[in-house]
Amino acid sequence: MGQQVAVNGSNDIDWYGAIQLGSQRKKLEVFSTEHGLDIDILASALDYTTRTIPRRRPECAVLAPRNYGLLEATYGSVDMGALHEILKQYIRPEVKKREEAVQRLGARWVRVSGSGFEGYRVGWGFDHPDRSLPEEVRFQHYMDSPIALILTYDGQDCAHIDFWSESDETVLVKAMQGIKEKEYRDGTIKTRPTRGLGAILWKEALLAYTMVIAKAQGFSRFGIQSGKNSTWSRPDHNGVIHMPLDRALRLYDGTAQKLDFTQEANGNWYKQL
Repeated sequence: MGQQVAVNGSNDIDWYGAIQLGSQRKKLEVFSTEHGLDIDILASALDYTTRTIPRRRPECAVLAPRNYGLLEATYGSVDMGALHEILKQYIRPEVKKREEAVQRLGARWVRVSGSGFEGYRVGWGFDHPDRSLPEEVRFQHYMDSPIALILTYDGQDCAHIDFWSESDETVLVKAMQGIKEKEYRDGTIKTRPTRGLGAILWKEALLAYTMVIAKAQGFSRFGIQSGKNSTWSRPDHNGVIHMPLDRALRLYDGTAQKLDFTQEANGNWYKQL
């Protein structure tokens, strides 16, 4: 599968030493050149690693190459052959034109950072413009993680799942969302239903593909955040709740229970890979 990316020679790389370089860009450039690593992916991987684990702890040296692998695996285009094989398993049985339904689905990766990447921000809603459509049309996303897999139908956004490492063992999904099309015109907003998801068990399919990515990078555990812990089920800085708690519980906890995940003390749901 094209997305199963491993860091070449990662066992021979002094990842702990790399982490101690911190934000010294010139030294990181030398380090990346010596080991055949991409400097931008390396800098992001080390940054995210030290947000999860203090840089002086030895676990950093385990998490850093896995974070690098996650980022490297999600650069470029999605392996659509592999994704379509998974999607075929989750087409609803009542759908007659199953192959056609799968072929109309596409996907792309989006990566973010705390300071913004390609116009997106972690923990913020954003309206993504499709340049092939009228300028007024947007697809609204809400994200909490650095990496998202966006599912498309006939080229237009219809769903996404976002995820990142919770520890050196675990990848955690923090958001799953069906995407609605919105048209902004003459001071009004028209919302249209999500297209393309009626034919597929989309949450289960995106989770299955994400688990493949996580396992390929050496993670041994996979989690789904509880609706109670979601950013969007709690009031924002203006007191607005974007997702009612009962809906968040159905989306996250209900899906996790259906797929035989086990709830742990922090409220989130986990299973071994």
